[in-house]
Amino acid sequence: MRRRRSIGAILMLYSISGLATNLDTPAHFSPEGYRISYYRSATPLEVQGGITLTTEELRHQLQKHPETRLIDVQPVTWRDGIFIYDTPRQTLPNSLWLPNVGWGELENHWIEYFAKHLFELSQGDRNHPIALFCTADCWMSWNAVKRAHSWGYTQLLWYAEGSDGWLEAGYALKETHPEPLAVDALLYATGEVP
Repeated sequence: MRRRRSIGAILMLYSISGLATNLDTPAHFSPEGYRISYYRSATPLEVQGGITLTTEELRHQLQKHPETRLIDVQPVTWRDGIFIYDTPRQTLPNSLWLPNVGWGELENHWIEYFAKHLFELSQGDRNHPIALFCTADCWMSWNAVKRAHSWGYTQLLWYAEGSDGWLEAGYALKETHPEPLAVDALLYATGEVP
């Protein structure tokens, strides 16, 4: 009886691990290759157009190239033109929080929001170093790097460990709030502008 339970447990583990690998099927990606579901799951080691950095590599990058801009893309609920959250986000120091720009399928106001801030942070230089992150095992930053690359940005850094990795390494986080949407993007999003 014990042996049957052990075999049953092993088979169940195999089926569970099979489910995990099925998360990388084409059904979870848009035709353009962006992740569109199961955003909190194991991410790949690389992303098209970006260089993956560990926590220590990111710290070294920031010390050697202090002009590097940090963008946190952790999503947050957004309804009727308002970000809805109970507590401020704890993120890496000197980061700009641009929530929701890592969704696989973006509405026009999020595209405009992301493009505007990328342009401003890089001062129009698409070769300016920009590091994107959210939390560990989050496809949002993977999508954001891929999207920025498709817009011609060339110095993209992907910090896949995100705020979780930063904190686990013993480094301080800071409290932040989302960057507001520009008035025109907000009006577009709420349907007040045709």
